[in-house]
Amino acid sequence: MRDSTFMGSPYSHQRVTDMIALLVTMGGGVVFSIATVSMAVAMEQPAGVLLLAGSGLSALLFMVALFVVLRSWKAHEKTRDHLLAAQNHLEIADQRQRAMLDGNKFCIIGTDTQGLITVFNTGAEHVLGYRRDELIGKQTPAVLHVQADLARRAQEISEETGQKMEPGFEVLVRRARLNGVEEREVNYVRKDGSLVPVLLSVTTLRDERGEITGFMGVGRDISERRKAERAQRESEERARMLAEHAPAAVAMFDREMRYVVVSRRWLVDYHLEATDVIGRSHYEIFPDMPERWKAIHQRCMAGAVERADADLFEHADGWKQWLRWEVRPWHTVEGEIGGIVMFTQDITGQQETVDALGASEERFRNAFEFAGIGMAIVGLDGRWIRVNGMLCGMLGYAEKDLLKTSFQVLTHPDDIHIDLENVRALLTGESRFFQMEKRYFHRDGHVVWARLTASLVRDAAGAPLHFVSQVEDISEHRRLTENLARARDQALEASRLKSEFLANMSHEIRTPMNGIIGMAGLLMDTDLTVEQREMGSLIQHSSESLLGIINDILDFSKIEAGKLRINPAEFDLREAVEESLALLAPRAHEKRIELISDYGEGLDTPLIGDGGRFRQVLLNLAGNAVKFTGKGEVVVRMRKVQEVAGKVSFRCTVSDTGIGIAPDAQERLFQPFTQADGTTTRRYGGTGLGLAISRQLVGLMGGRIEFESEPGQGSKFWFELTMDQHAAMHPPAPLALPEGTRLVVVDDNDTNRKVFAGQLASLGVVVDVLDDPHKVVPHLEALLAAGTPCRLAVMDWHMPGLDGLELALKIRAHAQLVNLPLVMLSSTGQVGDPRQLAKARFAALLAKPVRAGQLRRCLLSILGRPGSAAGGADGFEEGAGHLHVLMAEDNRTNQIVARRMLEKMGHTVDVVADGRQALDQVGLRKYDCVLMDCQMPEIDGFEATRRIRAGEVPGANRRIPIIALTAYAMAEDRLRCLQAGMNDHVIKPVRIEDLHQAFLRCGLSAGLGGA
Repeated sequence: MRDSTFMGSPYSHQRVTDMIALLVTMGGGVVFSIATVSMAVAMEQPAGVLLLAGSGLSALLFMVALFVVLRSWKAHEKTRDHLLAAQNHLEIADQRQRAMLDGNKFCIIGTDTQGLITVFNTGAEHVLGYRRDELIGKQTPAVLHVQADLARRAQEISEETGQKMEPGFEVLVRRARLNGVEEREVNYVRKDGSLVPVLLSVTTLRDERGEITGFMGVGRDISERRKAERAQRESEERARMLAEHAPAAVAMFDREMRYVVVSRRWLVDYHLEATDVIGRSHYEIFPDMPERWKAIHQRCMAGAVERADADLFEHADGWKQWLRWEVRPWHTVEGEIGGIVMFTQDITGQQETVDALGASEERFRNAFEFAGIGMAIVGLDGRWIRVNGMLCGMLGYAEKDLLKTSFQVLTHPDDIHIDLENVRALLTGESRFFQMEKRYFHRDGHVVWARLTASLVRDAAGAPLHFVSQVEDISEHRRLTENLARARDQALEASRLKSEFLANMSHEIRTPMNGIIGMAGLLMDTDLTVEQREMGSLIQHSSESLLGIINDILDFSKIEAGKLRINPAEFDLREAVEESLALLAPRAHEKRIELISDYGEGLDTPLIGDGGRFRQVLLNLAGNAVKFTGKGEVVVRMRKVQEVAGKVSFRCTVSDTGIGIAPDAQERLFQPFTQADGTTTRRYGGTGLGLAISRQLVGLMGGRIEFESEPGQGSKFWFELTMDQHAAMHPPAPLALPEGTRLVVVDDNDTNRKVFAGQLASLGVVVDVLDDPHKVVPHLEALLAAGTPCRLAVMDWHMPGLDGLELALKIRAHAQLVNLPLVMLSSTGQVGDPRQLAKARFAALLAKPVRAGQLRRCLLSILGRPGSAAGGADGFEEGAGHLHVLMAEDNRTNQIVARRMLEKMGHTVDVVADGRQALDQVGLRKYDCVLMDCQMPEIDGFEATRRIRAGEVPGANRRIPIIALTAYAMAEDRLRCLQAGMNDHVIKPVRIEDLHQAFLRCGLSAGLGGA
C-alpha cells in the first residue's frame, strides 16, 4: 500500500510494516501494545536508495531485514514475491494493531523520549475530544496537562531528589524512567478546557538493547469512580452531620456496649465529652445503670426493637429526667448484629408542660363546673356544647335539655340583633371579646337579666373552634340599679326644686331688702335727729346682717349641690385685702378695736385667681374675729411663702384677741350649722355656716385652712393659696422726696406702730416711732436742735392720757412747730369737736386700716409732690362723668332706691316698668347705659337684651352697655346674663359702690359726685 509518509518522494515507494508485540503491565493484567517499522522500497529501480522510517523496538530488526534484501538485490525477482507477502503480512498486522488500539476503551497515548505524541488511540479521542491528527507530533505536557499540576509534581520530585526539576515532560516520566513504570491519578485537559480524572500508567518503551525509545501512557477514565467516592464521602458526612446534629441524642454501641458513634446532642444531654466516650463502655460511664435498661440492651442485642414515648429516668444524684427513646440493633455488611443504636430525646420540659397543661385543664374543669357564674362552651352555630350547673340553675333547665337548644332560642328578641353583631365581630377578628347586658328567657317564661362576656377560641391555624361564655345573673343588680336611677331622678328633681326655691327665695327676699337697705342708706345721708339716726343705723345693721345670713345660706346650698365654681381672673391681692377690711372697719370702730392690715413684701404683682372668693373667705374670717373680739385688736397678715415658676404661694393669717374657742368645740368648728356653743349663737348671732363655707372655698381654690385658739386668749386662723402671677404691674412712681426726709409716728398700739412704720419706710422715708404722746414734743424739739427736723407727724386719735387732738393742739402752740403738717389716724371715723379740729389744722384725716395707695396719695399731697391731688380719708375721687341712664324695673320701691342712688352719683335717670317699655324707650332716646331688671312682666330683661343686641329695635344702639339688676345670686344666673348679651350684673340689694364699680367695668366715667 502507498504510505503518505513518502508521498513527497519523486519515486514510487512501497511501505513494509513489521509488527512486534510488547507486554505492558497495567495493574493486575497485560495489555498488548504495538510498535511498527515502516520502510519504503523503490520497486522500480534496479538499484536505489532505501529510505527508512521506524519507530518502536523493531526498527533495528527491519534495518537488518532491509540490509539482507539489498544485498540480495540480484535475487530481486526471486524474493519479490516474498516481500509482497511480507507487505501483506505487515498490513494485516497494522490493521490488527489499529483494531486493538481503537477498540480499547482506555486512553492510550505513546510518545517519543521528548514527549512528542506518536500514538493516540480512539479511546483517547473519545475521552479528550481531540482527533488523532490534531495531536500526533504535539508535546504532551503543553496540551494535555494542567500547568499547576506539573509545577506541583516538579516540586515534589525536587524535594525527593534534591535536584531542581522544571515542570515539563520529564516530570511525567521521571519515575517510569527509573523504575520502568509509574501509576498515579492525574487530570487531563479536554479540548473544551474541562478536566477529566484518569488513572495513568506510564511505561517505558525500549529496544533490543534496553535503550528507552519512548513512553506509552495508558489512562483509565475514573470520573465515575471519583463521583462514587465523592458520593460516598458526602453520604458519610451527611450521616456524621445527621448523627452529630440530630435533635435527638443518638449513640451507636458495639456488642460490648462500647461507644462507636455519638451525637453532639447525646454528649450535651448526658454531660459527656467526645474525647472521653468513644471506645469506652456505656456501663463504665454510667455505673448506676438500672437493670431494667441493661435488660433492654440485651433484648435489642438479640434483635428486638424497643421504644417508649415517655419514660422517667431517675439518676443516682436525684435528678429526674423524662425521656422519649428507641433502641434497635444495627447490622454489619455480612448481616450480623454488630451492636445497638440508641435514640433518646430529653422531653422533661415537654412533660412538665403536659403535666402543667393537665393540671390547667383540671383547674379549668373545676373552675368551669364550680364557678359562681354561668359558664358555657358554645358552638359556632350557637348551640350549647357544654354548660355548668350555675347556668342551668339560672335558666331553669337540666343540662341535657339545655344542650339540645341554642342561645338564639333563649335570647330576648330585643337583644338578639346586638348579640349576633358581637358574635360577627368575634368571627371577623374585629374584637377579641365582647361584654353586654342581655335578657334570657327562663324555662318558666320570666326574663333573666345577665351580663354576658364571650370570647372566641381558634385552632393553631387561626380557624374558629367555639365560643367561651360567662353569664352572670344581674337581675337583682338591675332591679337595684333601676331603683337607684329612680331615686337619683327624684333626688335631682328635688335638688332642682330646691335650687329653684332658693333662687326664688333669693329673689323674693332680695327685692324688698333692696328697698330697705337702699332707703336706709339714703336716709342716713339726710339731716336726722340723734334718735332718728340711731334707728336708721339699727335698720342698716339689721338689714346687712339679714343679707349676710341669706348669702351664707345660698352659698352653702350651692356648695352642697356641687354648683359652686371657681372663676379665675386677674385681681390685685393688696387691693382685695384693703377693700375687705374697709368693709369691716365700721364694725371694728364701733367696738373700739384696732383693725390692722400687715401686708408683707413680694405680693404686689397681680395674680390670677378668684378674687371674689378670696374676699369672701377673708371677710368670713376677719368678720368672725371682729364679732368675737370685745377689746384689743384684729390683725390681718399677708406673707409670701414661696415663688416658683410663675406661681406664688402666700399665707393669709387673721388673729384676734377675742374670746377664743374651747378645745371640745374645735373638733366640730368647720361643720355646717355649728358654732362653739348655743350661747355663742344667742349672743353673737350668725348661721354657723361661715367657716364651713370658707373651708370649702379654700379647698376649691387648691389650698388648706387651719387654726389655733385658746379660750380667753383669742384665735388665729390662716389659709394658704397658690396662684399664677400675671404680668408685673408698673411699680408706682417713687415719691422723690429729699434724702433723709423724716416722719414721726405716735400710737399707743404696738401692732399699729409696727405696721404703719413699715408702710412709711417702704416709701423711702425715715420714720421715728413713739408709743407715748407726751414724748412727741420733746422729740420734735430734739430733731430741730440736731438739724434733722421732722417733715410730717402722724398720730392716733385714741391714746391714753393725751389723745391725738390734744397732742395736735399742743404742737400748734409751740412756736417752732406751729406749721408742722399733721395727719390724724382714727379707728372710729369720729374725731371730736369740729371747732377744735379746725384749730389743730390737720392736713389729712385717715381712717384705719389705712390703705397703701391712700397713704401714698396723702404724702404726695402734703409734702408737695406735683401732679397729685389730695385724697380724702375715705370715699372715691371726684369724677366728672355724667351719665344718662335708662332703668327698667317693675318694683316701685326698687325704682325709687335706684333713682335716688343714681342721682346722688350725679347721673340722670329715666325709669320704665317692663321690658317692652325699655325697648320703646331705648329706640327713642340716646342713653349711656341701661340698668335692666331680669324678671319683668310681658318681656323680661333677658329677652329685651337679646332683641337690642340682635338689632330688632329701630334706632337703638346695639352695643349700648347693659347692666343686669338681679335678685338671683347663683353663678348660673350671672352666666345667663352674660349669654343674653349683658355686659355686667349687679346683685340686689344694690349699693352705690356696686353701681360705681359696674360702670367702671363697662368703661363708663362714673363719678360719685355730690355726696
